[in-house]
Amino acid sequence: MNEEMLGFVEALREANVKVSQSEVVDALQSVGAIDILDRDLFRCALGATLVKDIQYKKLFDRLFDVFFPAAPTRYYRQDQDQGAEIDESDQSEQRALEIRRQLVEALLNEDQSAIRAAIKKAVTSFSGMEKGRPVGGVYYTYRTLRQLDLEDVVRSFLYGLAQKQQYEVVERTSDRSDRAMRLIRSEVDSEVLRRLVGDRGSSAVARTLALRLPEDVDIVHASREEIEDLQRLMIPMAKKLATRLAQRHLSTKEATMDFRKTMREAMSYGGTPADLYFHKPKVSKPEIVLISDISGSVASFARFTMQLLYVMSGSFSKMRSFVFIDTIDEVTGYFKPENDVNESLRNITTKAKVVGLDGHSDYGNSLDLFEKRYLDAVTKRTTLIICGDARSNYHPGREDVLRRLKERSRHIYWLNPEPKSYWNSGDSIISTYRPYCDGVFECRTLRQLEEFISTGV
Repeated sequence: MNEEMLGFVEALREANVKVSQSEVVDALQSVGAIDILDRDLFRCALGATLVKDIQYKKLFDRLFDVFFPAAPTRYYRQDQDQGAEIDESDQSEQRALEIRRQLVEALLNEDQSAIRAAIKKAVTSFSGMEKGRPVGGVYYTYRTLRQLDLEDVVRSFLYGLAQKQQYEVVERTSDRSDRAMRLIRSEVDSEVLRRLVGDRGSSAVARTLALRLPEDVDIVHASREEIEDLQRLMIPMAKKLATRLAQRHLSTKEATMDFRKTMREAMSYGGTPADLYFHKPKVSKPEIVLISDISGSVASFARFTMQLLYVMSGSFSKMRSFVFIDTIDEVTGYFKPENDVNESLRNITTKAKVVGLDGHSDYGNSLDLFEKRYLDAVTKRTTLIICGDARSNYHPGREDVLRRLKERSRHIYWLNPEPKSYWNSGDSIISTYRPYCDGVFECRTLRQLEEFISTGV
């Protein structure tokens, strides 16, 4: 048990969940005071001692199922009930029909144990799992669900409800079918996971899952579910960053003594200063100009950057936004206080005039047009932030424009959503722009974006 606990904690840390040594001690003490055979109680005890943020819960639950499965299942290729090997014969199809019938009956009876038994047979018959084969669990889950024909199972389930005249107890048929689909997918995924753990061990499976916190997800390649998690994280992160920025800007201002007030108050003590008075420091908020490439895959990162900065726009004295593909347009007006941020982002995608000729990124032309049209946006108080992968499609880079903008601005930072290993390959000209930037940052996740705003802005 101690080895599994330590492996579990190590997996949490590798996923960037901060777990201190004292919390590990608390966890070990808590499980010593409960019945660890009560799996729900065991999960709650570990969650209460090791998890400090609700956003970690999904990752915690997934790793808990890896290291402490409900019923570890050894690998086997043949169905132990029937002894039939996986094949494509008529016998296999008959087997599939029988499993579907059992699963539908279990769903109608709401019999959890029967549902799990049918799922075990389905995984055995359809997944094609082989001992020691280096294949991820997603593949096995997909293969099982495809052969099981999930939609047919749900249709048969709804038909069975109608036959039993149970529609009156169903809020909405679509809700009931959605719940059935989620339950089957979850049970198949859990069964595949248990068998992988039985074959490879908990630590090996945890590494192959590559679990990440929402802020560590690569925004450019995020799934729909991950994007939704990122959206939920945006508001609390923006508030935290705004508070941190305000404190940092205030702390950098040294208070100067108010000589007049100090001497005036000293007259009450015969001219001897009894108290010293200081001027209240004036916080100088930065002006932000954001220029974002919204072509192709980098568009998702640009939208998140704009959204985060506008949610915390109260931390800046002024903020203007520009987007481009092969020509540039200002979109500051879309971000009005009364507008929903997501609606503003949709308007940018559909209404901004960013395509001039071929619709491929042209950094040189866009920088040149920015200088000609919007140079008034850049002053000595301006921090200019450029978001893009610097892939010019072999158009001229016009780095001379960036040099002039550097001379005119306070700072220029470049946020590149590509991995550093991709920089300067193919049509990437990031090294051409680097000399005229105060910093060029790999910025692919919300965590990296948070770190940049905390230190760079």
